[in-house]
Amino acid sequence: MPETLAFKQSKGASVALAGKDAPAQHTIPPMSAAQAEKVLAAFDLDSTFGPSVGLSRADRWERARALGLNPPEEVRVALNVPHAVNSSVFARAMGAAT
Repeated sequence: MPETLAFKQSKGASVALAGKDAPAQHTIPPMSAAQAEKVLAAFDLDSTFGPSVGLSRADRWERARALGLNPPEEVRVALNVPHAVNSSVFARAMGAAT
């Protein structure tokens, strides 16, 4: 049975893994816009979660989650950082404002 993620928004984001060998709760600390952009750029370059052209980062994260690809919860937290850009590095390079 796959592990499930429970997301809780607070000062940081708490991520709890539920499963038979689930570790203790892991807290993702708040991040700056610059830190968020690094996390999101790495997500853009990771082909594990499907193509990033033509989708916003949030849409890509949601699609990956819906397909059971377990995208990093850190990316979801980074998407909620004020001033974080929602378009992928590829979309910006091509001049699109997704």
